[in-house]
Amino acid sequence: MPTKQQCIQLQTHDIAMKRIFVFIDQLHNVRILQLFTIYLRLLIGGTFVFAFTWKAEIGMDYDVSRFTQNSLSPAFAFQAFMRIKALWMGVSLAQLIGGGLLATQRFASLGALLLMPVVIPIVLITWDIGFVGTREVTLLLLLGVLYLLVWDIKKFWLLFKREDHIHVNYTGNPQPFIHHWWWTATGIAISIASIIPYWTHSRIAWLVSCLLIGLLSLVLHQQVIKRTR
Repeated sequence: MPTKQQCIQLQTHDIAMKRIFVFIDQLHNVRILQLFTIYLRLLIGGTFVFAFTWKAEIGMDYDVSRFTQNSLSPAFAFQAFMRIKALWMGVSLAQLIGGGLLATQRFASLGALLLMPVVIPIVLITWDIGFVGTREVTLLLLLGVLYLLVWDIKKFWLLFKREDHIHVNYTGNPQPFIHHWWWTATGIAISIASIIPYWTHSRIAWLVSCLLIGLLSLVLHQQVIKRTR
């Protein structure tokens, strides 16, 4: 049996979390933040799907010896990592699955959770090696995934509670806008467009196609959602 002091600490902790959840629910009702979250998922998801095509394309043929021959350098560890085909393709598949789930919106929470352990090593490696420009991009990716995890924190918080203390209630905040099938269709279209460059070898084609799909979806979303609500 927990002591009186432990019960008070648990109650205080639950009250603090409830306040955080109420604040996040208020953010969930802001339309501009809903659109930001949707397109952040599309951006990160499409980027990781495209990253899979790049990794699958270069495979073991990429010349990694140009980095360094110093075994004490972080770049040498990256070079060794690229030479381990099973590990290289495992990370690639994780990026494909996580990015695809993120882009679908419906399974975005699972995608963000899967991508977090992938993004953190990428950030550490790029900052240790000192890739110019890439470091800032990977840091923004990390911040973006963190934001998406916080956005869905109510779902993940259940993992840290005892089963007899779990009470799930989403009826007060259903978010029909952000969960509309139109955004899922947009994510699928962007995922497909992110795989096409695997055959065309054109990053410009990927950027332009994803940009056009995103803009077209944004322009048409009000009419589509209004008619299908």
